[in-house]
Amino acid sequence: MSYCLNPACPHPVNAPDAFTCAACESPLLLKQRYQAVKLLGEAGCCRTFEGIDRERPGDRVAIKQYLLVDFSSLGEDLGDRDELDRIRNLFEKEARRWQIVGQHPQIPTVRAYFCDERALYLIQEYVEGHTLHHLDQPHPYTEAQIRQFLANILPVLKYIHDSGVIHRDIKPNNLLQKPDGDLLLIDFGISRDLADRLSQTGLFVDEGYAAPEMRFRQVYPASDLFSLGVTCLVLLTQERTDHLYDPLQGRWMWREYLQQKRTDVSDRLAHILNKLVNHSINKRYQSAQEVLEDLQQLEAATIPTAEIASSRAETASSTPSTPGSNPEEAIAPKTWQPLHQIDAHEGWVWSVAFSPDSQLLASGSSDRTIIFWDPETGQRRRTLKGHSDGVYSVAFSPDGLVLASGSQDKTIVLWNSETGESIRTLGQSLFGGHSLLVNAVTFSVEGKLLASGSWDGKIILWNWRNGQRLRTLKGHKSWVYSVAFSPDGLLLASGSRDGTIVLWNVRTGKERCTLNSNGLLVNTVTFSPDGKLLASGHFDQTIGLWDVETGSRIHTFTGHWGRVNALAFSPDGMTMASAHFENTVVLWDVRQRTIVDILKGHRGRVLTLAFSPDGHKLATASGKEENKIIIWQKP
Repeated sequence: MSYCLNPACPHPVNAPDAFTCAACESPLLLKQRYQAVKLLGEAGCCRTFEGIDRERPGDRVAIKQYLLVDFSSLGEDLGDRDELDRIRNLFEKEARRWQIVGQHPQIPTVRAYFCDERALYLIQEYVEGHTLHHLDQPHPYTEAQIRQFLANILPVLKYIHDSGVIHRDIKPNNLLQKPDGDLLLIDFGISRDLADRLSQTGLFVDEGYAAPEMRFRQVYPASDLFSLGVTCLVLLTQERTDHLYDPLQGRWMWREYLQQKRTDVSDRLAHILNKLVNHSINKRYQSAQEVLEDLQQLEAATIPTAEIASSRAETASSTPSTPGSNPEEAIAPKTWQPLHQIDAHEGWVWSVAFSPDSQLLASGSSDRTIIFWDPETGQRRRTLKGHSDGVYSVAFSPDGLVLASGSQDKTIVLWNSETGESIRTLGQSLFGGHSLLVNAVTFSVEGKLLASGSWDGKIILWNWRNGQRLRTLKGHKSWVYSVAFSPDGLLLASGSRDGTIVLWNVRTGKERCTLNSNGLLVNTVTFSPDGKLLASGHFDQTIGLWDVETGSRIHTFTGHWGRVNALAFSPDGMTMASAHFENTVVLWDVRQRTIVDILKGHRGRVLTLAFSPDGHKLATASGKEENKIIIWQKP
């Protein structure tokens, strides 16, 4: 059907192929393109519709309509016209910010925004899923689920706050969980300046979740954190907010509700939640990073420590003691030590790669540059400039003479690793390339092929020597985050936001098989050096280990929190390193399936890592909190 957007229409439902409303004669297409088909909800001045993009058949969108006061009879009243211009300027300013933060994978993309004399319109990506409203949840959240929820959504809040945007309306109804488990932040609240100029004005947030200062037209990042804390209380108790707060005592009663139900959370988590919902701004968390740091301390005091202790106890039981030796030295693994700590880039360091001879380290950053480093001295050798946007992936050719880099500018640049000069740009020629950010690049072992993965959902195999696109692999339904060639060059593995891992036959370009990852977002994939195993890092904190021959999962590594950003096998295949959305790197014994070491040195989230081919070094790099590279020396 086609739904009329006129709020005064007596019969808004029309035939699917209608272009004019039969009841009120209003046009049914916005910009001759967007068609509303169903009213999803309304509150205050805002109505939300499910719609379709007529220029992209089958592509659904969400249409948000903000109703204006009646400007239909403007006539010659210049004052009214000036006010309408002010409203449009305010809306366009906010919409541009929403469009910027909509580049985050956990925020729906803004497709378009525009105005007419009746309403303001925001066109967004339509996402299937259900909200976290308590009526949609079969059971209250456990402590572990609350920890995971916070670890999942806090980095998103940090991202939007760092971008100068405050959500203003965080609550379970505005947190959408997709069928694959991915969690999205939706429906940003409008500013009070804009709200005051729209029809049916008033407080445009749910007052049960709103921070106290918002009632007085003040809003801060801490205001979003307050709303996030109240959301946690509701998820834990499945009670309404007015049941959880006692105005006579001036405090939250959520823990009493839990204890009445003969359940509770740890005192450490309770401290975090109570600090989130403190009515005094000065006593509340001031940033999402502060909350993440307290969560890290909470996790460090539980799971990882216990697993390392267990692993060391097993080692002690099987290692004969030497008279006069230190028992602690006998059971504790020798730790990788930081050789160099480099303040590397002016933006997040998204990728690092060693040259095949281990004599060069390359790093790519959101500051649009690539830097070559000397791993032995930690000194900068050369800075490569040529991309017009952030660099998300770097990889050396097997002979070490060429470096490939993938960027948000949708291109892949090939560089001479000796001179730093650009050799060729893939994706700008007659053969075409990707239409969105290039998130992953990798060379085949024999060096003939280059594979690239993009947010456009495609994987392209290139003859990089002449710039020709050989084949496009299509099968993923969402962004491709990672690609990796098998050591024999016959298979290519890809991991995607759609929750699938695909193994491709490189010669035919056909899918060999799709690995069942239970719909969990796949951030990274990598083959073991012998090609028998594939490791995958997921959004739910786990690492999957797969038998490449059978396509079956043979183990799931657990024991850390935060999504897994990067994985790498040591050259001997005995150790696997994982980078998490926190400030630590975990080293795993691949055979024993245990944690053997946790490397601490970063203050910010670790985004990428790589072992040197000689096995003597490990490079790790972090995000905006410090933009640092640490080169670790093997004991």
